[in-house]
Amino acid sequence: MTLLKFSTKNNIILLFFLCLFFSSPFIQFSHCQIKQKGPLESTILTFEENGEIDSANQLLLNRSKSFYDMGMDSAYLADKIRIAINLQGNGQFEKSIDVLQASLDHSNDSILVKLKGNGYHKLGVAHYYLNEYNQAIAAYKQALNYRKKYLPQNHKNIGKTLANLGHVFVETKDMDNAISHFEESMKMAIETSVPDTSTFVIAGSNLSFVLALKDDFKKSEEYLNLVIAFAKEFYANEIWEMPKYYSQFAFHIAKRKGDTKAMIKYTKNAISIYDKIEDKYDEDWYGLSSCYSNLGNAYLINEDYPSSKEYFLKDLEINEKYPKERLFQTGSTLNSLSVAYGGEGNFKESQKQIEKARNIFIELKDSFWISNTYHNEGLNAIKRGEYDLGISKLNEAIGFINADIIIDDANVIGGLSNLIEIKSEIAKAQLAFAQNKNALKDAFNSYVEIDILLGKLREDFNSDESKKFLLNKARDIYASALSCTYQLWESTGNEEYLDWSFSFMEKTKAIILLDAISKSQSLESLDLSSQEREKLDSLNNQISSLELNQDVNDSDQLITQIKSRIQLEEFEKELKEKYPTLQTNHQEDFLAVSEMQSKLTDESRALLEFFIDEDILYALYIDAQNSELFRWTIDNNLSNKVFKFRNLLDQSADRFTYNKSQRDSLFDAFELVSREFYRLLIKPIQLKYDIPEKLCIIPDQYLSYLPFDAIMVKSDQSTTFLTEKYNISYSYSASLFNKERINTKTKRTSILSFAPYFHIDNPLVTLSFNKQEVESISSHFKVDAYTGKKALKYEFKERAENHPVIHLSSHAVTNDSISDRSYISFAQESSSLNQDQLLYAGELYNTKVAADLIVLSACETGLGKIEEGEGVMSLARAFTYAGAGSVISSLWRIDDEFSSQLISDFYAGMKEGKQIDESLWGAKKKALEDPKFKHPYYWAAFVPTGKMDAIDLNDFNTSIPLWGYPIFFLILMVLFYVWWGIRKRYYL
Repeated sequence: MTLLKFSTKNNIILLFFLCLFFSSPFIQFSHCQIKQKGPLESTILTFEENGEIDSANQLLLNRSKSFYDMGMDSAYLADKIRIAINLQGNGQFEKSIDVLQASLDHSNDSILVKLKGNGYHKLGVAHYYLNEYNQAIAAYKQALNYRKKYLPQNHKNIGKTLANLGHVFVETKDMDNAISHFEESMKMAIETSVPDTSTFVIAGSNLSFVLALKDDFKKSEEYLNLVIAFAKEFYANEIWEMPKYYSQFAFHIAKRKGDTKAMIKYTKNAISIYDKIEDKYDEDWYGLSSCYSNLGNAYLINEDYPSSKEYFLKDLEINEKYPKERLFQTGSTLNSLSVAYGGEGNFKESQKQIEKARNIFIELKDSFWISNTYHNEGLNAIKRGEYDLGISKLNEAIGFINADIIIDDANVIGGLSNLIEIKSEIAKAQLAFAQNKNALKDAFNSYVEIDILLGKLREDFNSDESKKFLLNKARDIYASALSCTYQLWESTGNEEYLDWSFSFMEKTKAIILLDAISKSQSLESLDLSSQEREKLDSLNNQISSLELNQDVNDSDQLITQIKSRIQLEEFEKELKEKYPTLQTNHQEDFLAVSEMQSKLTDESRALLEFFIDEDILYALYIDAQNSELFRWTIDNNLSNKVFKFRNLLDQSADRFTYNKSQRDSLFDAFELVSREFYRLLIKPIQLKYDIPEKLCIIPDQYLSYLPFDAIMVKSDQSTTFLTEKYNISYSYSASLFNKERINTKTKRTSILSFAPYFHIDNPLVTLSFNKQEVESISSHFKVDAYTGKKALKYEFKERAENHPVIHLSSHAVTNDSISDRSYISFAQESSSLNQDQLLYAGELYNTKVAADLIVLSACETGLGKIEEGEGVMSLARAFTYAGAGSVISSLWRIDDEFSSQLISDFYAGMKEGKQIDESLWGAKKKALEDPKFKHPYYWAAFVPTGKMDAIDLNDFNTSIPLWGYPIFFLILMVLFYVWWGIRKRYYL
């Protein structure tokens, strides 16, 4: 049967009444569901399928009026929602809102819960497409209220509304809310009896994008890999759906990360799929256009300007076919094309493209992108050396950003990032253009503003991974700011600029570590219930275990990991609501030099903090009376000299490979390099100040690998090591040095020690002296010793929170590429490596260690990958993160026999009540007196980091020497005899 297409209003009305008459017996009503059958419904469906929305809606409107007159509210609202959906499909969102709002306001809540949930969801969609985000949020929240009343707990429709809410929060730049809604949507999609793959993929891809905006690339890529795996299966028969996951989400995550290889790879993946689609629809051409733009941007970052222009022009060629639909994309590409021309120095052509782009964005009233055009124009002027014009244009760019965002809103990640970038360029231009102190002050004021903005941005970066990337970006800004404050301090002598120099240096040091310690101390101060603590520890350990054993190809494992992480985030959110005083970040109080001096007065100690900026080295020296910021130009090869220093030190002690003559020659070479470090790092300060005996060093970048103890000083009479004059300790930052440690009361009063057994054929060779080393400690203090096969990882994790001092004499292995995979080993009873007995650095981040001191008598525990803005990601740092007050670690492979002797001497010093660094210093100086161990290879490896306060171990020195036992029992017998005699006389 062929249905006729009616064109006049009268015919439509006639048809409606005829169909209503014939179909009415077949219409079934209920409170929540309407099933409509008959000719009228078939006609409406035909109109809808043929795209004749006006005709379909006219029939629906007339039918809904009849339902309204008959008091059939469910049928009335169902048709009204359908009319609104049709209007939205036709792009008529304002009319859709009018229809939905009127019908929803009229409808009865008690019997129309299901329909109203759907209606408010569609209302949210309409407001979203009109950029009316506050109204969209309100509508979606209403939809959730209704849907949660009648739908099962994890129904896919609830998940869809949550995902849509996440989209709106992205638009309002409220990233925390966006993340929580996407996560909840994903969780529901996973936990339904039949997983809702569509919602999972949509929410997951958007979640990965938002996490990338917060520089949390580890989680972002984890979600993206999972989403792509699901999407490939879900869209197996609809390959045209896949390119967006490569060209939109994967590409932009790689771009945010600065990974141009990945940007190009993902884009070419998308293009290869588009090439397979023979009959391309408009949206396919749109997607291909975006791919060309993406490739252009990737080559632009690589400064391959010819390739960049080639792909931008291909993109524009497609966009010209869709002048209205692709207007925004055309403007964006023209703006990028201007950068390519500017990079080639063709500023005339660049300006031409900028003006074209700006006109488009003015038409679209898009202030953010108008700002971008002024940004590019300003950079071009600066490249030409026209600093005044460049600064003026960059300030115009800021004006448009300020019009688009609220500066005080820390959630505005995109806006703040752009604002920081432009202000940094202004400050650098001011600094480069500075001819006098006033120009320098302008640059300084800009850097102070940027510092405030970075602080606000950091508040919104929650994970360690995201903070790393933010600090990485911030380091260049602080390096430039330090150059500015140094020049001002040098020219004016104003101590304010020295304080700011100190502050800028500190903003690049151990921020993540400070945050972790603050959070741990904050949790410790709260009155958490045992159940809350247990749940928090359990979730952290579960996530740590999953991450360490992660297999990116195992979807089930990744889903389990995601569920656990979402559970942890939800629980931490509950804790924050219950305990408002809970701190998750270090409170960045301004640390003045004078405040640091007052701290050093009590300790009779000096502080020497370094900062490296390419070929410039800064050294801030502070003691109780003096402070000065030094700046030296350094050899670009200095980092190689650090490693040369270490290699020569190692080789000149190697009796197996080299004979005595060769070793002497190698030691002479070592001495030359060593004295070079002395002349650069120490001598300029010694010439001006009488450095106190105690010296705390805060290294930077590759200087963290340098054992300052072994630096050699040559005088007229002899050559000495720096350790012969100074008691050297280390800290991750001055803020950490200054931070008061909250001592956790421990349940036991003994040293916890481990000396594992290693199977003779195990990859980790047997240690001959580790058991002897642990036993030597017991001659000074009471020790809970776990040796041989009893030295298990389980025992350590069970007891790590209960002892003030923990000593580990074992093997350690450093992973330079993945710092979380560095480990210290416990007992290895088989010829192969037992993974269950390896304690990874990644696990320590979720382990609670309450010790005042951790002694890591193992190889290379102070080494690891250097992270910009954070330092060396070593096992020593992981123990500090876990809560240790101080750590003694090693910078290279240590001699088993010597370490046993040094450790015994160290604890002997501790028994005398000496500070940690003083005890270790004494042990090192004693080694210098022994010809067998005088070489710095032996003693210089051991470095103390953290709080150096003395630990009163004698309070729990309850061990009794062997000769004391007979005397002890003799005294007991005498006391018993006296008591017995008194008792007898009493009764007699």
